[in-house]
Amino acid sequence: MIRKLYLLLLLIIIPTALFAQNNAIASFDLPLNNSFKFNKYLINPTFSFVREEYSAINFYNRRQWSQFENPPQVYFINYSGKVGENSSSSIGLYQQNYGVLTNFGAQINYAHNIVMSDDANFTFGFNLSYYNSSFNVGKIVTNSPEPLLQSADSNSLIAFKPGLNFGTGFFDVGVTVNNLFLYNLKTSQMVANDQGKSYVGHVMYTGFMSEAEGLFERAKFSALLQAEKKKDVTGFSGNVILDAPNGGWIQGGYNSIYGISGGIGILITKSIALGYNYEKGLGDISKLGANHEITFAYILKNYNDDDYEPLLFKAKPQPQVQLPKIDVAEKKQKDAEINATRQKLALEAAEKIKIAQEAKEEKVKQSAQAATNAKLEKERLAIEAVELKRAADAKAVADAKLKSDAAKPKVPTAAEKALADKEAKAAIEAVRLQAIADAKAIADAKIKADADKAKALSNSKLSAAAEKAIADKEAKAAAETARLKAIADAKAIADAKLKADAEKAKAIADAKADAEAAKLKAIADAKAAAQAKI
Repeated sequence: MIRKLYLLLLLIIIPTALFAQNNAIASFDLPLNNSFKFNKYLINPTFSFVREEYSAINFYNRRQWSQFENPPQVYFINYSGKVGENSSSSIGLYQQNYGVLTNFGAQINYAHNIVMSDDANFTFGFNLSYYNSSFNVGKIVTNSPEPLLQSADSNSLIAFKPGLNFGTGFFDVGVTVNNLFLYNLKTSQMVANDQGKSYVGHVMYTGFMSEAEGLFERAKFSALLQAEKKKDVTGFSGNVILDAPNGGWIQGGYNSIYGISGGIGILITKSIALGYNYEKGLGDISKLGANHEITFAYILKNYNDDDYEPLLFKAKPQPQVQLPKIDVAEKKQKDAEINATRQKLALEAAEKIKIAQEAKEEKVKQSAQAATNAKLEKERLAIEAVELKRAADAKAVADAKLKSDAAKPKVPTAAEKALADKEAKAAIEAVRLQAIADAKAIADAKIKADADKAKALSNSKLSAAAEKAIADKEAKAAAETARLKAIADAKAIADAKLKADAEKAKAIADAKADAEAAKLKAIADAKAAAQAKI
């Protein structure tokens, strides 16, 4: 017996327990891998909400490797249920015995769901565990006292396990981390080299037997595949379950660490369920014996149907009441009316389908016409843009030519030259006539002066001085007359030049106006031609 006990210690305690300064520490690792009917949140924290149908109190016992005396055992009792439309919670107590090492503690769970669409959900959650890990010295059997075990102290620890799940109509995928952190309250430190830490991914399918009747009416089928990565090993597992809410469930599974399993459960009453699961290791581990699991649950609420009754305990069917016979003629008439109604509904449905098809075709035509119109409008605008650019280019060329012509010296035309000659002749004639008038005035003045002189001489009363004064006065008058004549001649010439310049400027302005009018007409003609092309 002692040899078997030490073998058990080597196989169980050493892989999961750590020793540091005479302290006993066992990682949090509940082997409830077959909990696919109740306590699913121990697989992934989100499973307290995802696909969950019950609010229940559950008691669970697992006896592992039953070939040995005092084998590893787990006792677990908990409550699980929804706490709102999109959240759920669980709380439980457990005790786990690894031979002489015992974990005792409590665990709480919380999960929250986020609705992303009609058939898509995202759920996150966590499990938080508090437990005490210690040696059960009373179970140690040795030939002599072992100081190391006698002085070993217990430890209080906290383990945290988060999880995520994304669900669609029939599939769920997610991840979780076992013992994301393991905190020792006694040492106020994280536990190093935690052998229970692992990363787990899952894919789950859930389908319903909607056409089944009797025992499997409203039955549900689920399959779960998992991959678990630990520090030194990677494990794979799969579980399937057929759950009939009127009778019970059947399940099976495979785990690369624990082996294969199969189980069955029944609903004793509407609220009481009892299940058993058998697990057998593979390879060398099969020599350790089978694992046995017992589940006892009290269902508080079924979220899908509050009025269901287990098939095994339904009330006996009552005798059927004999219905009165129906007249054959009346039945035929009713059948004819039903067929007529069906035909009418079929015709109406066909007419509606035809109208919908015509509306669809008309919409397609309108869309095609709109696309064609849009294309034509685009082409018209492109042509108009090209023509406008051509008109703008023509205007720029005309403006440049006008500017160049304005910069060049003006060459008078034949009409302008004739007009200028005519004006020059008129100016010369005016000067000649003015000169004749001035000469006449001078002659008249001279005649008058001579008369006055003759009169003065005749009177013989004028002295030589007087005669000289008169001569000087006459000379001054003649000089003044000549000066005035020169001024008049210069003025006449200036007036003639000013008039000629004015006529010349008018002719140039008229020519510019005619050129500008011709240019604007050319632009208008180009635009009209562009519009005609469009």
